[in-house]
Amino acid sequence: MIFSFFEKIFMLEMKTPQSTMIQENKALALKFNDVAKKLGLSRTGLNFLIAKNPDFPRPFKLADGEKAHNYFDYTEVLNWYEIQKNNRSSVSRKK
Repeated sequence: MIFSFFEKIFMLEMKTPQSTMIQENKALALKFNDVAKKLGLSRTGLNFLIAKNPDFPRPFKLADGEKAHNYFDYTEVLNWYEIQKNNRSSVSRKK
């Protein structure tokens, strides 16, 4: 199996065997802070990205209540990341 850089990072941090994580093909709920960290953003930066980029996956809560954590679907974040990588060649660079 070939894994992207993003998938490898998540697997290493979770200390989950690659075969278990990918073969089950189940979406993981990632905490807001974890997604920000993986993307190299602060919480504010991730909030800005969510507000300004309609294609970025939207967070959800697994429980009711004001203090419930915000989570992201692993597969949605991974797909968004892969699309961004694929589109980078179409971004014009200023010289």
